[in-house]
Amino acid sequence: MLRQGDPGTHVLVLLSGVVKIVRFEADGRVRLLAFRGPGEVVGELAVQDDGSRLADVVAMTTARSRSFRPTSSCASSESSAYLPNSPHPSWRGCANRPRSERANSSGRLR
Repeated sequence: MLRQGDPGTHVLVLLSGVVKIVRFEADGRVRLLAFRGPGEVVGELAVQDDGSRLADVVAMTTARSRSFRPTSSCASSESSAYLPNSPHPSWRGCANRPRSERANSSGRLR
């Protein structure tokens, strides 16, 4: 769903399913960082820092998500239902180019 090293252009709000967050270390180890489920936001660190993704987000089950591209000046009642308690002010009320995504257990979008 998200790949380590890719630019942090958007966050995903998980609508259903379970994902795991894994980081590939330089020495070849794979580090399991977390599991996330419905209502949680993933990919926020790269967006906050305007950097690259620090880990992969991989679907463990069929997962649906909503993609948001935060901006400093946006407001939408549509997205506030997904991000009412977001820690980042620009995510509250932001729905710049939202799209629903589906991923299967291999982590590939379909």
